[in-house]
Amino acid sequence: MATDSPNAIIIGAGPGGIALAYRLRHELGFDDFVTVWEAHGGQTRTPAGRSPFTCENDDNQSKDEFDIIVLATGFQVSQFLAPMEIKGKRGISLNQQWEESRGAQAYYGTYMHNFPNLAIIFGPNTFPANNSALFACETQVVYAVKSLFIPILDRRTRTVEVKHSAEEKHTNNIHAQLQRTVFAGDCSNWYIGKYGRNAASWPAKAAKFWLATYFPDWRAFSWSGGSVFWPVYAVRRWVGVHVTLWRVLVVAGVVYAGFVREGNGGIARGFVDVVKVGLAGLREKLASLF
Repeated sequence: MATDSPNAIIIGAGPGGIALAYRLRHELGFDDFVTVWEAHGGQTRTPAGRSPFTCENDDNQSKDEFDIIVLATGFQVSQFLAPMEIKGKRGISLNQQWEESRGAQAYYGTYMHNFPNLAIIFGPNTFPANNSALFACETQVVYAVKSLFIPILDRRTRTVEVKHSAEEKHTNNIHAQLQRTVFAGDCSNWYIGKYGRNAASWPAKAAKFWLATYFPDWRAFSWSGGSVFWPVYAVRRWVGVHVTLWRVLVVAGVVYAGFVREGNGGIARGFVDVVKVGLAGLREKLASLF
């Protein structure tokens, strides 16, 4: 039964669970725990109306209650996206493709050839050595939005896929830089995979990763599909996204026309000024599209 102190702990199987069980027993002297993850087919069972901290025994006649449930299933640094199996246009899985290339690799840790319209976050060679992992993830999200979501939403293309040559060139450049880092020293570390490559670390400062992905290099991608009228859709999307800005401009125009321009052109002149500001912003957007 559950008590006021955590005297009963259920631990999930896996590398992390095994390590935690060892630490509890041999380092902390904590013996009152059980591992039942595999006993239930590797799945948590939470029937309707039951507490997730209640484990129904296989005989369906009794139940055990626990104070803490730890599903420490561990992790494999060099096996990205595990245990998911994602198949690309060639019909092979991403993990199989990475096996053929001697370890995980991706263009700026986000795109892989043969996998169109797929972007991953915190992928190969994005782990920062001098900054937060959250910064790397947020930078990649912005990069994916710019290089994948926006072109498709604007109907500029239907598919976005990084070129194999661009991915290989980027990967070779990354590993050349990593050879000058401490990770390539004459000592074992968890960054190095079974093929002797460091598929985890970003070799430079986090700011350089942000700058390199801020303006996508469209030459690195293959596009297919899309509409010749994509600039129209791009402007429509931009106007819709910035509708709040337009409303603020209207309110500002009313205030400006009513007070500032009252003695110099009146309300009409004030609205003309507001329209000029809006058109100037629209011209800048159009200039950036072409």
